[in-house]
Amino acid sequence: MFQLQRLAVFFCVILAAQNPSTYRDPRYPEGHPPDTRTGRVPNPPRHDEPPESPANDNKDSGSSWIAPLIIGAIAAGTVTALIETSGHSAAYLDQHGPQKTDNFSMSDVRISAFVRGNWPFVIDYQLPTGSALRVTVSDGKITKQYGFKPTGASRRQVLLKLPDDFSGDLRPGVYAIQAVKEGTNTPAPVRLFGLAAGDRAVGSVAVDEVQFGPSQIKRKDNAQYGFHTHTDFDQVRAEFMRIALTNYQISVNLDDRQDLKAIPAGEVRNRTWNSAKAKLGDHSLQVRAWRGLSSGGDWVIAWSPDLVEVQ
Repeated sequence: MFQLQRLAVFFCVILAAQNPSTYRDPRYPEGHPPDTRTGRVPNPPRHDEPPESPANDNKDSGSSWIAPLIIGAIAAGTVTALIETSGHSAAYLDQHGPQKTDNFSMSDVRISAFVRGNWPFVIDYQLPTGSALRVTVSDGKITKQYGFKPTGASRRQVLLKLPDDFSGDLRPGVYAIQAVKEGTNTPAPVRLFGLAAGDRAVGSVAVDEVQFGPSQIKRKDNAQYGFHTHTDFDQVRAEFMRIALTNYQISVNLDDRQDLKAIPAGEVRNRTWNSAKAKLGDHSLQVRAWRGLSSGGDWVIAWSPDLVEVQ
């Protein structure tokens, strides 16, 4: 059974303060308890992209929407600013996978990774009422921005397709994810569970059922982790991230990593992490998986919903 984690409690205090009627136990996305046989929490519901039409804006009947905030090219300066945060070549992404800084806020993270026109992209997230999530994607020449609505206490996956006027070839690009209070540029708390792009990485997030435990260990003790993959990946890295709440944002800092090499589709279970190098505090498991240029360039980043506190 998943443990009720300190970060989840605090995050839901924020949600409850904004709208008490939306509070749900954060162990159970969409109110569903774990499967009694496997202990796994069911995947969140997925919502596919509706037609890009103003008629979809603000007409929600309980499902998610994607508001195309900007259709077409954004100013060249914005494209340049996004790309300059990357600086990764195709050869580098082929070898090292999707890139971001080792220390970041989930409310404002930029990922350097492959993009391609008409590629599917999926995001798995939880966002408080009164907030908005913006995803900006650039292929170096064209930039598009999309908006996602809040989920309250629920967790949600949304699938969209990258623009058809992006290059038809794989090329390095940038995915910028920002959570803000509605109508402002003030950061808002968001919890990310998964991001993925590419035909082989998307259906839902292609790395899921990410598990990490027990909830508390002494430094130098071992924690166990595992996950499930829906496709073969050329490279997979398990990264152990120290998690904290700073100014109502979830800050994430790399503490340790393990290179798992190639992973076939299926179950990855009973892996061990020794916390000897870890700093004290709560930790989340981050899984980065990718397929190289010759395999299609698909990529995934997924985070465990449960935390391990190193004491």
